[in-house]
Amino acid sequence: MAFGELYSALETRTVDGQENPYTVILSNKFSEVQKYVSATNHTFTENIILVSKISGTSCRRPSRR
Repeated sequence: MAFGELYSALETRTVDGQENPYTVILSNKFSEVQKYVSATNHTFTENIILVSKISGTSCRRPSRR
């Protein structure tokens, strides 16, 4: 289902639930058409930092005392 159709699908009970972060639920006002929310804490997010060899070797190391 297209995300743009989700609000009306919840409203007409074509679907009975959705899975999104709280910010998406609030900003799209899904709480107006969806009575319950479950906090499952199952989301896994990775943050990857890429540094080139040139940039990585030019960084100063913390001073050691």
